[in-house]
Amino acid sequence: MKKLVLAVAAIAAGASMLAFAAAPEFEKAVADAAKLPHPRLFASADDFEAAKAYLRESGTPNAYAAQRVLARADDLLGKPVLTREQIGRRLLGVSRKALYRLSHLAMAYRLTGERKYLERGERELKAVCAFSDWNPSHFLDVGEMTLAVAIGYDWLYDGLSAASRDEIAAGLNRLGLQVGLQPLGWKKMTNNWGQVCRGGLIGAALALGERHPEDAANMLEECVKGLPKSMAVLAPNGCYPEGPGYWHYGMSYNVFAIALLEHTCGTDFGLCDQPGFRAAGMYPVMVTGPSGRTVGTSDTSDKRGENTVLWWFAKRFGNPSVIGEKEIYALRAPHRKGAEGWLPPLEVLWADPTITKASGDKLPLVWNPGAVVTWQMITRAQATAQGNVLTLTDGGKTLRVTAPTAVEWKIAPAEGPHPLNTPNGGAQQVSFSMIAPESGEQVISVSFALLR
Repeated sequence: MKKLVLAVAAIAAGASMLAFAAAPEFEKAVADAAKLPHPRLFASADDFEAAKAYLRESGTPNAYAAQRVLARADDLLGKPVLTREQIGRRLLGVSRKALYRLSHLAMAYRLTGERKYLERGERELKAVCAFSDWNPSHFLDVGEMTLAVAIGYDWLYDGLSAASRDEIAAGLNRLGLQVGLQPLGWKKMTNNWGQVCRGGLIGAALALGERHPEDAANMLEECVKGLPKSMAVLAPNGCYPEGPGYWHYGMSYNVFAIALLEHTCGTDFGLCDQPGFRAAGMYPVMVTGPSGRTVGTSDTSDKRGENTVLWWFAKRFGNPSVIGEKEIYALRAPHRKGAEGWLPPLEVLWADPTITKASGDKLPLVWNPGAVVTWQMITRAQATAQGNVLTLTDGGKTLRVTAPTAVEWKIAPAEGPHPLNTPNGGAQQVSFSMIAPESGEQVISVSFALLR
């Protein structure tokens, strides 16, 4: 009897990650993708063959991007492979290096056919697939590592031995796809986590479709149906509440997800039609001033770096105005020896060779994303509110904070999962929100008066 119970428990544990069959459209998408030869993520063998021409060109963004890939890949050849070095609760630094390394080495191999890039990439793939796990307790680490290994496996596939393919595919399945199928808490999140984690898992599902069709279809369905949770904040006109820094992070993976689906499955399952998404490419350039600094939002820096996914927005929606000076001139900068980034070099495939300068003169003078603007602070004082007047009392003193007449203060405990970075218990979050008017102009004035 004990053996029977154990057997049933084992079966139940194995089935918990695959609780239902995927909808037919996702089963078909995976089956169709599985018929495609590798490489198939983001580009085909023909696409890479055509991209080889960029190495013989000069002066175009694509040529600069291709040459940069080789410089970066050459710099990686002598570095030791990654090890599982977790810092605090994060393995994220290792995952990001893996994505940078594997995508650049694999891209260099596709562009040149040189085995030095293949062999170095294979060693990196086997090293990370031998990790005990990719740190699912902080699932961003899994999301980024999963995309890294999916790209490396797919782009290097035809140069790998059958044994190496099996070993790497097994690691990607065990440490990425199977973990992603589990009912973990990140799937409920509405911020950049949903975009990053799902973008990586879509890569795994489409890379492993012929090996694990049922699991891949289930993963694909969850990701496609879950992404709108994080995309909802873009409505109505593309504003991103986490600021330009997290726009770069979250939207990069959002674009990776859609680009993977469109290229491999022939459809985006309606994701591009989510309210505000098509306009979201305007956000980075419109919140960047002539100084190159951005509007300060949330906990992001006011420095704007190169956003390579803007090349995708420009190409996909025919809007070259989203390309700024950062995208143009970053490609021309010489590689700093020893430096490593965190994104795959997809600008080689996405850049428009006819765009050689930013077209800031074609940008609108006023851009109103129709976003909800929230003003908030954390306090330990006793807070009460009546309409637009907030009263804070502490230590026998009272502070009156008056907001614009059209708003109402909201008071909530500053504890628990939201906001993510919270003070100790007992603090309160006070806030009010406003929607930008049609003119795009809004002055938010808050006055403070200390009452004796």
